[in-house]
Amino acid sequence: LSAFIDDVLQASRVGYGPGDRAWAEVHLHALADRCVKRVRRRHKVSESAVVVDVPEGLRLLTDETALEVVLRNLLDNAVKYSGDDIYVVLHAHLDEGEVLIHVRDRGIGIPLQHMKRIFDRFYRAPVESVKTRRGTGLGLYVASQLVRNLGGTLEASSAGPGRGTTLSFALPASLPADPADRLEERP
Repeated sequence: LSAFIDDVLQASRVGYGPGDRAWAEVHLHALADRCVKRVRRRHKVSESAVVVDVPEGLRLLTDETALEVVLRNLLDNAVKYSGDDIYVVLHAHLDEGEVLIHVRDRGIGIPLQHMKRIFDRFYRAPVESVKTRRGTGLGLYVASQLVRNLGGTLEASSAGPGRGTTLSFALPASLPADPADRLEERP
């Protein structure tokens, strides 16, 4: 119930846009580690089931609270939609002024015909492997909107059912010199 309420609250806030964000320097490894530990506890999985692959010194200027919600949602989905052999990796690295973040799993995957809709509000793929798991259809919607407000785009890739999923996005490592550039709405 608490997770559902958090999702609803975040979904109601995403419409306010990037101007309402509290920009600060974020130590990504520490944030990722905190999120992974919380997801491990919630799902009662071992340390080896969900791992962090983020360089210790990697930092970016962003809204830490929003990024934490994104990472927790992505990690939570990755664990929830895995089979019995859970293995999820949160990987990040710096590339030409952007921090690239990927959450990979070896879970149930996403059928190609449902890929375009997974970021829609309340959408859950109408397949048995999804129906048997609890969910609201808000997690990926909230994550994609928050990533957008932070200056990125959340994308998903999957080789199909039973072949895992990777959710990826890039965020600027630093804020633009002109604050007006940061506050522009992205399509």
